[in-house]
Amino acid sequence: MKNLLPFEIIPTPGTLIVEAYEEKDNSPFIMADSMAKKDSAGVVLAVGIEGVTDFGTNIETNAEVGDIVFFQDFNAMPYYIGGRRIKFVKFNHLLGIQRKNE
Repeated sequence: MKNLLPFEIIPTPGTLIVEAYEEKDNSPFIMADSMAKKDSAGVVLAVGIEGVTDFGTNIETNAEVGDIVFFQDFNAMPYYIGGRRIKFVKFNHLLGIQRKNE
């Protein structure tokens, strides 16, 4: 699995590891103050395998390592790993993807 972390962390099935932009970061995206606490953006560092929802449905993602993703931010506590602000994001919390090549 391709991974942009300084060491290997394997995301659980149905999960992305994302380096989340800080709210006051030099992010290329501007979000309204009311959205900043609920929705976030960041760069995908690792992608887990296909997951299963609470209803038993398989769920995949089109996100790839290096893509920028927009997601609903239900994980209030970021982790700081290797100096990076990391969030674990479920596939079904993704709102959009900007390909790394665009």
